[in-house]
Parts: sequence; C-alpha cells; structure tokens
Amino acid sequence: MPLPVALRPPLEVALARPVATIPAPSAMPGGCLYEPKRTGALIALAQELPPVVLSRLTGLDISSAIAWSNAIGANSTAYAAAVVERVGMPLPVVLH
Repeated sequence: MPLPVALRPPLEVALARPVATIPAPSAMPGGCLYEPKRTGALIALAQELPPVVLSRLTGLDISSAIAWSNAIGANSTAYAAAVVERVGMPLPVVLH
C-alpha cells in the first residue's frame, strides 16, 4: 500500500512536542508505535546509578531519585565496585 502524499519523502524535521491526546494505533497506515522517552531514560539511569548520582545528573530532587531507584529495585553495588576499581581503593574487609 503506497504512503499518503504527506508522508512521502522528503519530510520536514519535526521536533517532539506535547499533545492533548495520543492517536490510536490505527490512526495512520501501518499503525503507530510509541516509545518511552524520559521515563525510559530515567529507568535506565536508575538501574545503573545510585540515587545521589542520579539526582545530581538529572536535577531530580534526591527523594525522587531514591523513589525511582526503589521503584525499579535498583542495586548500586555494581556502580560502587566500578568506582572502587577505577580509583584503585582496596575493598573493605568485613570481619565476622
């Protein structure tokens, strides 16, 4: 099925902008797909970074960064281990 004239190349570049409603998947020939943008990026960052780093990088309030990390069950031990390795600090010894 050929594309409608308005969708044939060359197309003008369009910047993302907020809309009041999201078009139905059947609104265009071939359907519409939607991807998470800001939320997806925050989830990816929160999985990798401790809340304090997430807060400083994104400008989120620290309580929001903690909530994001808790909501996805993030574990910051891999980040801490990478920092320790990069800096060359010896790991602390836990005595039982």
